[in-house]
Amino acid sequence: MDIKLTIDGVAYNVAPMASPPVTGPTGPTGSTGSTGPTGPPPIGPTGVTGGTAPTGPTAGPTSGAPVIPASAKYVDMLPAVTWAGNHDAGTPGDANGLTLFPVKSPDGRTCRQFSWTASGKGGMIFHSKVLTGASQYNCFAYKKREWSKNWANMGQIETDLEITDPKTGIPYDMAMQQNANDGVEDITASHKWTGTTVKVDPTKRDPTKWHTSTEYVKLNADNSVTYRGVEIDGVYYPINKTVTSAQSVPWEKDILNMQLQFNSNQTASNQFQVLIDQLGVAAWKE
Repeated sequence: MDIKLTIDGVAYNVAPMASPPVTGPTGPTGSTGSTGPTGPPPIGPTGVTGGTAPTGPTAGPTSGAPVIPASAKYVDMLPAVTWAGNHDAGTPGDANGLTLFPVKSPDGRTCRQFSWTASGKGGMIFHSKVLTGASQYNCFAYKKREWSKNWANMGQIETDLEITDPKTGIPYDMAMQQNANDGVEDITASHKWTGTTVKVDPTKRDPTKWHTSTEYVKLNADNSVTYRGVEIDGVYYPINKTVTSAQSVPWEKDILNMQLQFNSNQTASNQFQVLIDQLGVAAWKE
């Protein structure tokens, strides 16, 4: 049954996301967080109300970030209509939610809204196809600008790209996450999380500000993945680590998928909401 929502005087009929989850392999298992502070009052899927409008992001990346060529293909994922979502079975507890577009932020930005309920430290996955013909590219930068009142209750925030072989459909994983447990940026190798020296804690994010991140990766000829670095709130941190990307169950051939995942660090049931006004992937060949 459709859910009727009203946002800024505009009525929406929104169908809850279907279960079972999206097609494709299960992403790397996120680690569970320790019990954090009591969360804020629940926020429903009808948009942000009240409070102080968030401030804009800081300046762009510092020197050293890979240069995205002008010829790169850029895919804006905000208006994508193929988003779906589900609880990550690799995390405990449960989670379910939905996404809406367009939604206005308190400071008037056009956003995609991701809303969900999680309990027992469950992780929520949102998933969408980025493009077909992905094998013509080997370098990717995936970027977000996002705002939430609920950062303190999120143990891990993951952004994942999955590229599939054009002949076999075997996917290769290029995932990174901000991990509050260890206070670092993680990368995935053979479907396992590996820490880096980049210090970051999503629970410490300022809920009055927008936060940016851009993750730079390269898929090598032998299907290993080089994690070049990450920009976090205007500062670029090099990683330059090449790892094995383990094969998974074959699925649709020659595509690039994006996955967003948010893991709760709360045992009790909590409602979450994230507004994103920039979400996209740049792809090019080197």
